[in-house]
Amino acid sequence: MGNGHTREIVAALREKADAAEVPVFVVLTRTPQDVTSTRPDEELASLVHAGVGQDGVYVVQTTLGIGHVGVWGDLDPDHDDDQVQMSLATHQGSSEVRDRLGDEQQVSAATTAALALDVAGGTTIPPYAEPWLSDDQLDEYTSEIWVANNPEYDGGPDSADVSMPALVGVAVGLTVATLAYRALRSSPGTGAAGRTRASTGPIGVRPPDPAPATEPLDVDGVRRQAASAVDRLAARAARTGITGDQLETALGCRAAAEQLLDSTEDLDVVGALVLARTGLRALEKRDAEPYRCCYVNPLHGAARSEREVGGGEQVPVCTRCARSIDRHAPLDPLLDRRRRGRDQPYYAGTSVWARTGYGSLTSDLWREVLRTERR
Repeated sequence: MGNGHTREIVAALREKADAAEVPVFVVLTRTPQDVTSTRPDEELASLVHAGVGQDGVYVVQTTLGIGHVGVWGDLDPDHDDDQVQMSLATHQGSSEVRDRLGDEQQVSAATTAALALDVAGGTTIPPYAEPWLSDDQLDEYTSEIWVANNPEYDGGPDSADVSMPALVGVAVGLTVATLAYRALRSSPGTGAAGRTRASTGPIGVRPPDPAPATEPLDVDGVRRQAASAVDRLAARAARTGITGDQLETALGCRAAAEQLLDSTEDLDVVGALVLARTGLRALEKRDAEPYRCCYVNPLHGAARSEREVGGGEQVPVCTRCARSIDRHAPLDPLLDRRRRGRDQPYYAGTSVWARTGYGSLTSDLWREVLRTERR
């Protein structure tokens, strides 16, 4: 796993999986070359789940991803949304380990997988808004075995022929096999990596025409804004008197945003900023109106009105975009800078950001982000 303790970590993960009440699958590998979505870990989890064909918890970390914990089936009867609760509980555990480690070390992908296994091994999902790790668990996850720099997965696929020899599979009574992924790649009606072809953009909304040229996105600047907003959100949540759904929204937005801050994907970094702003709005006052960003370009700020976009439905837009639409002028959309192919407006894709319009089309963006691509 990059720190000389691969054998011990795999043994520990297997032991935790054996103790879990539900099937658990762990995949730590290089990002397969033909997994090309902006959220490769989520896509790979969906592919492995489809190939294995069994409900349970799927934990995936690839070299180009930000980590993913997905749930299929009913893990905890006390919760209606196991996926979200599982992700939040795992994130809370990861935050506790990070606080113990300090700034000089980071939580490894293997530790995140182990935390997910700990959650799956309990009789109920622990509360995500309060610490749940014991001192013994914290001592374990801050020991030499678990602490590592960015994980390096030996022997991962580097060619177009993705065989995934480095895939580490851990499960109750079942090992995730390379064959599952290979079968998906050859399934009828799927693309090179077994992905079904989804419709473009949210249903009923046709993408508007972009301007001929758009200024390059200052990703580092957006990341700094997002980090600052997340810090303000954390501080405000710690001292707020607001409770109930609004506090849950704020905490959920913080958890989702923190997972995206270090993403290598431009759209995710923008998403972190939007999530932080959404959480801050929820804590402004009781019964505060939910934050809605501009559908065309979330970096334009809050939406001020609605306009019909491309002959489709009315969507929230900022004053600038409303004026452009009224004048039939080209728009300035947020672009998806694609590694392969032409850049395109983000809403022309099939990501969670396209489906939700960065929250302009839904009331629970944070939930969508935490469970996206996991069905």
